[in-house]
Amino acid sequence: MKIDKTQLNIIKSYVSPPGLVVLVLQATCNLFGYEETWESAKRYLLGDLHFLEKLIEYDVKTAAESKFIRLRNIYISRPDFIKELVIKQSSAAASIYDWIMAINVYQKVIWLIYKDDSIKLI
Repeated sequence: MKIDKTQLNIIKSYVSPPGLVVLVLQATCNLFGYEETWESAKRYLLGDLHFLEKLIEYDVKTAAESKFIRLRNIYISRPDFIKELVIKQSSAAASIYDWIMAINVYQKVIWLIYKDDSIKLI
């Protein structure tokens, strides 16, 4: 699923966004180190002209592991934090959800590689 600035503006225009849209953006705030609120998401994520680029350039290797532990414990573990439910509320939020889940898996792999000294990176 593709996300663009028009979709982000639709999310930003919500006065009272659907619950799972807020949840996805709170999880994203966590990964970027912002306060996990709708207001922070609007200001620091959706209000950032380079937000899409920052998603692409997010550096998992330098991100604190505690962010991912929190992501898994607070957000991913929720029974309603699933794409099928998110997409019903917002296709743009579903795209960000996809990014969250991909980054989560990537972080697990990177962590295992760097933790295991016997694995050599080429």
